[in-house]
Amino acid sequence: SQIEGKGYGNFLEIPEGNIEPTSYTVTGNSPEEIIDDAVESPSSILKVKAGVGDDHNIISMLRHKFPEYTIRIDVNQGWKIKDAFKNIALLEKLNIELIEEPISGSFWDLENLARESSIPVFIDESFQSIEELNRLREIAPSVKGIVVKIAKSGGPVRALSLVREAEEHG
Repeated sequence: SQIEGKGYGNFLEIPEGNIEPTSYTVTGNSPEEIIDDAVESPSSILKVKAGVGDDHNIISMLRHKFPEYTIRIDVNQGWKIKDAFKNIALLEKLNIELIEEPISGSFWDLENLARESSIPVFIDESFQSIEELNRLREIAPSVKGIVVKIAKSGGPVRALSLVREAEEHG
């Protein structure tokens, strides 16, 4: 096989020592449990699952407790489009790095939301192929990034193809 004997960094052609730090997904059943989990985080980049509760309160508490940390929000398509505009307006004051997959819906809805947001909008559940990526690029150019998951995209070779296609088109 093409990747036999290679680590993912070599396969993905990432020079040794240039692997970006990853985020830590904070979890819990209450804002207090989420804060406690964040205290234990091995990373200063926190990924907060949103769309399931009092997102603004939880994220505000995290920002207050960890003012120097990078905070990313992953909504997993949990917001309705009209709520997403309101939620993003509240979050814009909290120095959020990005919002991943804020809504379910069309690429046109994602474009409208991303165009109005000062927080970069990323997607992952909305695409799994180069054809879908190209369609996203055409319809929703304001979406700033993608999250490529090896299993969802069909394995490491297809994941690498998606990454290269996305990089080629900015």
